[in-house]
Formats: sequence, C-alpha cells, structure tokens
Amino acid sequence: MKEKKMKLAIICTEDKPVPALGVGAVEAIVEDLVALNNKKQLVEIDIYAISNEQREAGEQQNTNHYFHQGKSSRFEKLRNQLILRLGVKELYQCQFLNTAIKEINKQQYDWILVQNRPQFILSLRESLQDKRTKIALHLHNEHFFNKSFKKSLNAFIYCSYDCILTVSDYIKDQVLKSSPGLATSKVRTLRNTIDVEKFKEATPPDIPLLEKLHDKQVVAFHGRLIPEKGVLELIHAYKIARQTVPNLALVIIGELKDTAYCDQLKKAAQGEIGETIFFTGFIPYSEIELYLGVGDVIVSPSLWNEPCSLAQLESLSMGKPLITTRAGGTSEFVIHEETGFLIDISQNFEEKLAKQIVRCFRDMITTNKVGKNARDFMMKECSRDTYLEKLLATIEG
Repeated sequence: MKEKKMKLAIICTEDKPVPALGVGAVEAIVEDLVALNNKKQLVEIDIYAISNEQREAGEQQNTNHYFHQGKSSRFEKLRNQLILRLGVKELYQCQFLNTAIKEINKQQYDWILVQNRPQFILSLRESLQDKRTKIALHLHNEHFFNKSFKKSLNAFIYCSYDCILTVSDYIKDQVLKSSPGLATSKVRTLRNTIDVEKFKEATPPDIPLLEKLHDKQVVAFHGRLIPEKGVLELIHAYKIARQTVPNLALVIIGELKDTAYCDQLKKAAQGEIGETIFFTGFIPYSEIELYLGVGDVIVSPSLWNEPCSLAQLESLSMGKPLITTRAGGTSEFVIHEETGFLIDISQNFEEKLAKQIVRCFRDMITTNKVGKNARDFMMKECSRDTYLEKLLATIEG
C-alpha cells in the first residue's frame, strides 16, 4: 500500500511575491523548497503568496502549487502595527491572510507553515476549520521582538504555535526569552542553506571590471546597501587599510539606490570611484557569484544581529576568507580563524576592521586555508540538497 504523503501549506508574507525573482531572502527560500520538492516529490505543497506579475505567466505549469492573493495596503499594515503594540488582538485583520484562509479551508493539510509572520496565528488559529491541522512558524529574524507586540500578546502568539522553526540558535534563544511559558521543545533550529555548487570559486568571467582590478588586491562586499550592513564603515576601514596595502581595491556588490545613505557612501568614496572603489550597481542573482569571484577577501561588516545571513553563507561557499562581525547567529557558522574572521562591534570598529583586512593580505597562506575550511564547512553543513528533508524532520520533531 502506497504511503500517504504529508500535505503542507506554506503561507508567505503579505509583502513580497513568490516566485521571488530575487526580491527577498524569505521568498527565495520558499521558492527553493518548491524546486526541491518538484525534484524529490516528498510532500504535497501549496503556496499562498502575493502574485509576481513578471513570473506568473511562466508559472502556469505549477498552478497546483500556487494560490496568489492580493497585496495588503499600507494603511492596513500601519493599523495592524498599532493594534499589535497595544495588544488588542481581537481587532487584528489582514486581508491577504483572510483570503488565503478561505482557500485553505477548502483543502485538508497536515501542517501549515507560516513564513516570518508570527501575528498570522491570531486569525489563522481561530478561522481554521480543520482543527487537526498543526501550525508551525518559520522565523527568519528578530524584528518581531522588543516593541513589535505588547509583551503579554508576544507570549500568547508564540505559545499558540505547535512548533517554531528558527534559522539560528540565536533566534531560538530570543523567542524563548520573549515568551515565558513556551516549551523549549517546541522551538527548533533549522539553519538556512544555499546552492553551494552555484557559489564556488571559479575563473572570473570577462567583465569590464576585471581590467581595472588585474593588478589589485581586492576586498569585496555583497549585500544590501543599508546602514545595518556597515558599508560606510567598510569604506572608512578600507581607506585605513590601503595606507598599509597600497594596491588595495574595494568592490561593493549591491544596488545603489536613490537614498540618503547611498549618497553618504558615494560621498565617502568621492575621488576614488572607478579607480580604487567600485560600485557594481544592481547585479542579477544569477550572476552574483561571478562578481564575488573577483574578491580575494570578502567582508560583511554587519552592525546588527544577523540571524543567519544568506549573503554570508554565499560568501563562505566561494572558498574565500570572510571577515564579519561577532553578532547574532553569525558565530554559529563562522569560527574565528577557522572558517572566517570575527570582529567585535565596539569602540574603534573601523580600525579593528582595517587591521584584520591588512592581516589577511599579509598572510595569504593562513587566509587561503581559512577560505578552504569555509568551503568545506558549507559543503558538509549547509548544502541545499537535504534542506527539504531537514525541514520535514524538524517540524515532526
């Protein structure tokens, strides 16, 4: 007799579409899960997400997987933020979620997996007709702690889930601290994974940037150009390091948007843009590894508690040494002087970062060994091939 497959519903956020088209880490992970399941056929998966008009026409062959909902309005989001801070859970309403629930109630699921929206449980638990269905939360960051919810509501929300998956032990600890009475056994770590075969060191392609870098020692950054990522501090640290390593160059891989912060970055790099400091601008996700490959050392100087950064995992997979900060979940996969280099976020941060950059280029034997260790670690621990199996096993406990 053929064993019945688990039927799983994944509820995405009301913010970004799936299929993702590179618009968000959470959405990209969901898309990867669907791709893995299409290949392995381990479970039946339905996705509830806002539509991506650029991809919808090409997704017709997967209409059995996707239920596209309308996007929530800005007014609704602001209203709900206020309601959650006041703790008046009875007034919480999300049109995206309500529409998804109507479709979910036409189906029968073993598990519903909510992506990074703890508050969805307020409507979901009450409106779900099949009370046998278990509900899990997949939590990707700590944005929902502190003042996002009233303290009493915070504990109610997390205790209402049958299971909570967190992307790092750091996020797991934050959940348990914020929710007195929550059973430790209900909160389980499921670390992010990436396509380690996509992100690997290779001969850089023939891109115009290479002509200006052929005689340089290159520091690369990869990620969003926002204050939390420490890009401005990196530019300052690079300038300090270049006093000791004169042929140093800095490549910043990321979209240079029309923001006050990006203006600050350009001002800090003034006079060196296109000579020793290079902004690549937006690079399609399909080409990111080609640009990362030009770096001899990759730096991710995050100033916030990274939960389990995909950009950092991608950098580690390149087989290049990664310099990053000792914060959040990062130290769970970056071990100082073994799989990367960790800097404390403290006084004289830029000077400490510059000193580590110089150390890397002065001792390339150690530096390259650390890069190889990082690649080996990623192959063993963070390969996407087994991510679906790990997710299913972690949900079931």
